[in-house]
Amino acid sequence: MLYSTHIIFALFIEGRTSVLNLGLAALGGLFPDLDSATGKLSKIAKNRGENLKHRGILHTPFLAIAIFVIYYLLFRNLLILPFIIGMFSHILLDFLTGRGVMIFYPISRKRFHIIGIKTGSLLEKMLFIVFFLGFLLRFFQII
Repeated sequence: MLYSTHIIFALFIEGRTSVLNLGLAALGGLFPDLDSATGKLSKIAKNRGENLKHRGILHTPFLAIAIFVIYYLLFRNLLILPFIIGMFSHILLDFLTGRGVMIFYPISRKRFHIIGIKTGSLLEKMLFIVFFLGFLLRFFQII
């Protein structure tokens, strides 16, 4: 999925909330792609194994849960929650693509997917429009 789709879906999920929470959700929606081909982590991953390659550990529910638990244990608050929601929204969208994600990592490295949406396809662009309109409706409390 394109970055724009990940951002707008995270905002759609977060809905009507503070600007801080929307920003955290958007960042969380982009976070798993730090390992993308153009990201700095991908250069490190070439020499460090599979976990840092694109759609490796950064695209797993395990990491999102681990970040949440560690943050909560350290700070005893839920301020990280919009970021985690953004991460899960990213993983969910990539679950809809043909390449899929490792839902059961670290137990299994098997990738799971449904539908097989291609990045940048007409279907993805249509989803973007639906999520964008849905976000606007939620944000302005029309629905």
